[in-house]
Amino acid sequence: MLERTPVRFERPQEFDSIVRHQVVRYGLWAALLLLAMGAVVSVLGRGPVSTKQIQSGNLEARYSGTGRVHQTQTLELNLKSTLGNAPFEIWLSREYLNRLTVQRITPKPLEVRNEASRVVFVFAAQKQSHKLRFDLEFERMGIYTGQAGNAAGNTLELRQWIYP
Repeated sequence: MLERTPVRFERPQEFDSIVRHQVVRYGLWAALLLLAMGAVVSVLGRGPVSTKQIQSGNLEARYSGTGRVHQTQTLELNLKSTLGNAPFEIWLSREYLNRLTVQRITPKPLEVRNEASRVVFVFAAQKQSHKLRFDLEFERMGIYTGQAGNAAGNTLELRQWIYP
């Protein structure tokens, strides 16, 4: 039978070094575990990346930062201004639209124009704020990036992670 012999350290600094190394090691593992749990919670819809709300000037967007392939996601755009009776324009970059399918737009646009780097949607004027809803279906997994904007020059950077 083997006997255990106590470990003897030549210098007390060796023991301090080993303890410090273990504390750092377990601390990093705990941080990694917390990060992984946060990512899982975010992917499942309740974390910091699940819902994004961004604004540029009088244009605001609200959308889900994560989603699943072939599941409908909603992009809500809100233009906060009174434009009188004049129609207004909102555009989405072609880079963003090329990888997804637009299922529905509410309210329906009066006109849709294709330009070199974007698609412009023209909407009828509304009384106060202009709330638009784009129902989108993502076709492949990956990171989707693009822009949304209006005729006033306000641009929003859109970024979503789509998983299988």
